Amino acid sequence: SIPEEKLCEVNPQIGTPLIEKLSYTTNDEIADLFTNLLIKASSTETVNLAHPAFVQLIERLSVDEARIVKHLLHKDIIPCISFRAQLNQWGGFQEILRNGSLLQFEIELLFPQNIKTYLDNLTSMGILDISHGMHKKSEEIYNPICEKYNYEMVKENYTKTNAFKDVTKHKSYYQITDFGKAFNESKISREKLQ
Repeated sequence: SIPEEKLCEVNPQIGTPLIEKLSYTTNDEIADLFTNLLIKASSTETVNLAHPAFVQLIERLSVDEARIVKHLLHKDIIPCISFRAQLNQWGGFQEILRNGSLLQFEIELLFPQNIKTYLDNLTSMGILDISHGMHKKSEEIYNPICEKYNYEMVKENYTKTNAFKDVTKHKSYYQITDFGKAFNESKISREKLQ
């Protein structure tokens, strides 16, 4: 699909491992990521988008994580929220929900119950970054999460016991890093090149 005058030699740091990975990759979604990266590395117009580290990133992605990354293409943040039940004694808390988001409801995942593991992995890879202690001012982006995870019911159930005095919400968000945006740009589908 690349015009002949725009073809360029693929950097061996990218091309050699890509061809090797494609030879044994059985999942079509992951194979497409490798193929799209190879296409980007083959064109003078997009070669700058093909970073050698992206080969290893694709290799480390599960199918569900690949779907999440694709879903994030036109997003900057993923709002999330934690619920903490405040203990009556000793001033501590029990975490009820950690960084709950709506991602597993917005994307068709094979294993939606693994969403926290997926987000942790994407964070460890540098694609996402979690904003510890910071949140967006707009309440509207957090309200659907509270509704989905039944905050009011959770609060009622926990505070009717003597063990807990309150259930607090702690808003946060995952941010797509510049590295994550570059990775996403490197694997946009072939159609975008035509």
